[in-house]
Amino acid sequence: MSNIIKFILSVFCLSTSIICAAQQDSVAQKDINDVLNIIFKKRDTVKIIKPISKYQFSVLPALGYSWQTGFSVVVTSNIAFKTSNLPNQKTSSINAGLTYSQYNQIIAPLTINYWTKNNKYNIVTDIRFLNYPDYVYGVGTTNEPKKEFLISLTQLKLHQSVLKEVAKNTYVGAAFQYDQFWNLYGLDSAINSLPITSQYKTGNNEVAVGLGLRLLYDSRLNQINAKKGIYNNIIIRKNFTNLGSDVSWASIITDTRLFVPFPQKSKNVLAFWLYNWVNLTNKIPSYLLLPSNGWDDSHNTARGYLQGRFKGSSLHFIETEYRFAITRNGLIGGVGFFNMQKYKDELFYIKNDIKFGYGMGLRIKFNKHSNANVCIDYGIGQDGSKGFFVNMGEVF
Repeated sequence: MSNIIKFILSVFCLSTSIICAAQQDSVAQKDINDVLNIIFKKRDTVKIIKPISKYQFSVLPALGYSWQTGFSVVVTSNIAFKTSNLPNQKTSSINAGLTYSQYNQIIAPLTINYWTKNNKYNIVTDIRFLNYPDYVYGVGTTNEPKKEFLISLTQLKLHQSVLKEVAKNTYVGAAFQYDQFWNLYGLDSAINSLPITSQYKTGNNEVAVGLGLRLLYDSRLNQINAKKGIYNNIIIRKNFTNLGSDVSWASIITDTRLFVPFPQKSKNVLAFWLYNWVNLTNKIPSYLLLPSNGWDDSHNTARGYLQGRFKGSSLHFIETEYRFAITRNGLIGGVGFFNMQKYKDELFYIKNDIKFGYGMGLRIKFNKHSNANVCIDYGIGQDGSKGFFVNMGEVF
C-alpha cells in the first residue's frame, strides 16, 4: 500500500527490545504478534490467525505519524493466501485500511492481487477513497519548495485489470480505470497566483475514465516481499470523453523491478525500480492527473519528497534499494535507498533538473507467514526536503 499509510508509533517504540533479540541464537521466525504477546503477556494483541488452511490474516490498530498527514489513527489489515499447493503458485494478497489524521484527512484503500490456480489468470483491483487537504506547487522541478498552495480535494480511484497467462510468467489483459476528484477549492487565498495556464486549469471536478491494454511479466513468487525475480508491467491507457472523461488523452506507464539476492546465498536483496509515466497525446489531462511523484499506483515514488511535490507532462524515475537482515529471526531488518526523478513539460519550456533522494529505514515483520513488513523510512531530498515515509509491504 501507499506511503500515506502512517508511521506506526506503537511498533517503533518496541525497537529496543527487538534489537536485543539479535543476540539470540534461535532462528525461529518472529513477528510483531510474538513480541507484543511477550510484552503484554496477552495473546492476539495483533490478530494473526494461523489455521491449517492457506489463508494468513493480520490486522493492526495503531497510532501513526507521517509527513503527509501528521498524527493519525490507523487500522490496517492484510490477507495472504495461495489458491493451490503447486510449488510455483504465486502469493495472492488483500490489503485494506482506514486512516483518520489530525488534518481531518480520511484515507481508505483496498487493493487485491489475486492469482488463480497455477497462475493462469491475474486479477488486480485498486480502490481508494481520499478526502484531505493537499499541497500543490505548480509544474516542473524548478518551483520553489516554500511557495506551496493548499487545496482541498476528494478523490475516488477505481482500477480493475484482468490478465491471462500467454507464456510462463507472461500475461496480457485489459484494464478499466476511473479517477475522479471533486470538492476542489483553494484553502489558500494565493492559489490564484499559481502558474497554471489554461491547459492545466483546475475546476471543481476532474474526471478521467479510460480503457487500457496491459502487458505483464512477473517471475516473483511472493508479490508482498520479493526475494528474487523480475516484474515488468506496461499499461497503455486511453481516456474517452464519451465514457465521462473531461478530456480525451492517452498515456503509457512502464514499471520494471528487479530483485537479486546479494550476497547470492543470503536473504539480503538488492532491488532496482525503473518507472516511466508519459503522456502520449498533445491533449493534456487536468492538473491533478498529471504525472507526479507519490501518485503512482502504490503512492511510493520519490521518497524524500512530499507527495505531489513535482508535476510534469512526463515522469522518469529510478530507484535502487538494499534490503538486509538485522536479526536472525527475521523480526527486524533495514534498508538503504537512493532515487532520481526527472520531469518534462514542453508546454512551458521550463528547464527541469534531476532531483535526487536518499535515506534509510527499518523493516519490522508484520506477519511471518506472508512475510509482510511494516516499512518505516526516513527520506532526504534536495532544498531541505525530508520526512518519514511508511508503508505496509515493501515500497516496491
